[in-house]
Amino acid sequence: QSDGSLKFAGTTSVGGAGNAINEVTVEEGAVRLKTLTLGPDDPDCCPSVEAKVEYLLHNGKLKQVN
Repeated sequence: QSDGSLKFAGTTSVGGAGNAINEVTVEEGAVRLKTLTLGPDDPDCCPSVEAKVEYLLHNGKLKQVN
């Protein structure tokens, strides 16, 4: 919001089986996630590949931009 408060915008799935979210930041209008995803030899329980995902609010919905 213009006063700096947060307002619920919606939900979205992030990644697939085996993903883990390590960090969430909200800055400059973007929701940024640091995640772990499954590598080629990882069992479903133990993702090891670091990744970053970014979402922007577009027409009232979260849209992945990378």
